[in-house]
Amino acid sequence: MKIWRLCFFSLSLILAACQQSNIQASLPTPTIPIESPTATRDWFQPTATPEFSPIPMTTESQNSLAMESSPPAPGKALIEEPLRADQWYVLAPTGGRMFLQDGILSMAADNQKLNFEANSKLILPAQFFLQINVELSTCAPDDYYSLSFWKGSNLGTYVLDFNCQGQMRLRNLQESGSKLLLDWTGVRKLAPLPPTNNLIGIWAIADRVDIFANGQFQYGFSAKPNQGGGFSLALSTAGEGLSAFSFSQLGIFEP
Repeated sequence: MKIWRLCFFSLSLILAACQQSNIQASLPTPTIPIESPTATRDWFQPTATPEFSPIPMTTESQNSLAMESSPPAPGKALIEEPLRADQWYVLAPTGGRMFLQDGILSMAADNQKLNFEANSKLILPAQFFLQINVELSTCAPDDYYSLSFWKGSNLGTYVLDFNCQGQMRLRNLQESGSKLLLDWTGVRKLAPLPPTNNLIGIWAIADRVDIFANGQFQYGFSAKPNQGGGFSLALSTAGEGLSAFSFSQLGIFEP
């Protein structure tokens, strides 16, 4: 009897195992989808380096810069106290104000188109180094101030103009007419916006004249021998608001 029960129990275990195996075989095998890799996005793609074209210079400017020089250190004074009141003819135009006091020449106009000029009684020699400080308190874009040298010489009168847009030009005035040596062009290191100060320099030596602004060479030209001439300071206002300029610290030295 015991043997029969043992056989029956063993047979039950075998049947249960077979049923479990059949159930597992009938269940579908799950599949895990494999995603194809995606390309990594480059958020910092390299860009082409921009190309900048330099502003072309005129042949005249290139020739001038090719002969660039540095201003000399002021040497022995050729003229003592060149901005002394009794050394100048100062006459203000109608509606304008101009006066020379304590070595400072001031010019001012309010909404008027005027031309100021103060003429020195002194004579600039053929060779010199001149420096002068120009203070712009307020000005309109088309206002400009001028330094004239060798006035009335055999070479004519040279007029150096600076405007309130940071530009300069150079003219030569003779009895036969006016010649434009350099049209309005940008000035390196010139501070155009008021209130500001600019140190202007003119160096005439041998057969060459060099122009400087705040110690930076700007323009140079050849000049024939001459006997020297007069010197003046001027201001032309456009009549577009208040204009106020002053000249000071004038020095005229050996070159």
